[in-house]
Amino acid sequence: GISTEIAGNITTLKVPSPSNLRIIDSTLNSATVQWYHAALDVDQYVLKWITLSTGKLSQLLVDGMSDRAILLGLEKDTDYQISISALYRDQAQSDAVVVRHSTFSRSPPSKVVIESRSADKLQLRWLPPNSRVQQYRMSYAIASNPQAAETLMAPGKSNEATLQRLEPGTEYKVRVTAVYDVGESNSTFIVGRTSGLNISGLN
Repeated sequence: GISTEIAGNITTLKVPSPSNLRIIDSTLNSATVQWYHAALDVDQYVLKWITLSTGKLSQLLVDGMSDRAILLGLEKDTDYQISISALYRDQAQSDAVVVRHSTFSRSPPSKVVIESRSADKLQLRWLPPNSRVQQYRMSYAIASNPQAAETLMAPGKSNEATLQRLEPGTEYKVRVTAVYDVGESNSTFIVGRTSGLNISGLN
C-alpha cells in the first residue's frame, strides 16, 4: 500500500480571538469586564489577571456564551493586566487580548479654598488626593444662575487655578473634580465672591 508521512507538514491554524475587551464597571476590589464573542463554537473563555508589581496571577473560566464577567478579590491601589482568550471545543486556544486596569482610588481634591480674589478673578488652591490625577476640572457659574456654567481645566500636577473674566461683586459656585485615567472623582464644591469695583480714585 501507499503510505505518506504528513505529521511534519501539519500547520496549526490560528483560531479567532475575542475582541474589544473593556472595563465597564469597577470598585476598589472588583472589575466587570465585557468583550465581543470570538465565534459560535467557543467552549469557554479564559480570563487571567496579574498584578504588575508582584506578578500574582488569578484565573477564571466562563461559559462560551458569556460576554462579560466579574473579577473579584482585586487588591486596592494596584495596577493589573487583564487578558482573555477563547478555548474551543477541539481544545484549540486563541491568542489573548489584553487590557490594563488600575484599582487606585478616585479621590477628590480636598481643602479647596479661595486663595485670593479681585474684581474679575478668583484664585483657587486645593490639596491633591494622589499622584495619579490626570487633570482637574473646574466648573463654575454665578450662584444665582447655575445653568450658565463654564469650565477650566488644570494639569494633574497642579494644586491651583485662577478663574478669570468674572463679574465684580458676584458670588460664584465652583465645583472641582479630579480626572483619572479610569474615571472621575466626586466633586468638591466651594462658594466664592469677587470683590467690588474700587471707584474711590475716580474724580
